[in-house]
Amino acid sequence: MSQGSDGYGDAEIKLYDKSKPSRHYYLSQHLCSTSTSTGRSFKVGQVVELALFAFHNITLFPGQLLPFCVAEFTDIDIEVEQFLSGEQSIGIVSCNQIIEEQNDRPIDALSIYGVTADVQSFQISSDNCLVGLLIGRQKFYTIHISQNEGDLFATGKVEILHDPQDAASTGDLPIGNILTQPRTQLTSWPLWLYRLYDKSSLKQQIKSRICLWFDCSNELFESEQANTSPYFSSKTSMSSVGPVAIYVDSDGQHYETVTTSETNNISWSNKKSSRLSWFPGFSWSCGICISCGRLLGWKYVTFDREVMPKSFFCLLLSTLEPYHTS
Repeated sequence: MSQGSDGYGDAEIKLYDKSKPSRHYYLSQHLCSTSTSTGRSFKVGQVVELALFAFHNITLFPGQLLPFCVAEFTDIDIEVEQFLSGEQSIGIVSCNQIIEEQNDRPIDALSIYGVTADVQSFQISSDNCLVGLLIGRQKFYTIHISQNEGDLFATGKVEILHDPQDAASTGDLPIGNILTQPRTQLTSWPLWLYRLYDKSSLKQQIKSRICLWFDCSNELFESEQANTSPYFSSKTSMSSVGPVAIYVDSDGQHYETVTTSETNNISWSNKKSSRLSWFPGFSWSCGICISCGRLLGWKYVTFDREVMPKSFFCLLLSTLEPYHTS
């Protein structure tokens, strides 16, 4: 069974504004921006103590936005004012379920790698609910978890890792490259500016970024020929951040999703809702696997006759199991 986008007939066509989903208007249209736009920066190799928050099946990357919704945020043992002002960073780590060998039961296992994050914008509602956007900053390696505050919250010491994508990175150039550049003491321009135009450095940065992109890409998207999902065959971008994005519901549950133009083996509900839509201008309905009945995602249909596309699908990344077609 295959389903695709359906149209409304002839009308003046306009493309959907993909910047809307990345603003997460469903949280609030009046989020307050923090005073610090760049956030707190740590030196590479620096060991710091952070409050660590774990999210199931969520992997945050530097520069990526993470929406959040916390009902009783005052119960969290962090300096709330410093956190909201951007003065205090937190650590975000992924939490995945593994099977414990001794008892043969599923347990939560924290990843040893994570990303520091700062509040980019927030709002506190009248019922003391905190909503907003976090932005990933720097990668880190968890050295030691000193105290567990709950199932998904802990404090620990981490070591800041080098990020080849960091534009502010000041890694040393080979001495040969430095000697071939104009001497900064004879000009008004700093050394980092010359580094931007050094051919050897540019080649290395491009190589590092391409390698990193492939390393970070989910195996589901590494090869459309080799890996195919039983639930969809083509992906489409409906957000300015790309086809893969993270959203949160009113209960604080996070969902890492991928948007597609077609689906297979999914049964869609006839009940539609536009409440708290992740994609403004679209109503949504739930979809379940026709074999096992588990939730797989949502179908979005526009109620604006002039907007294209008329419909698309937003599937849970954690439920899409690729299989080899060869």
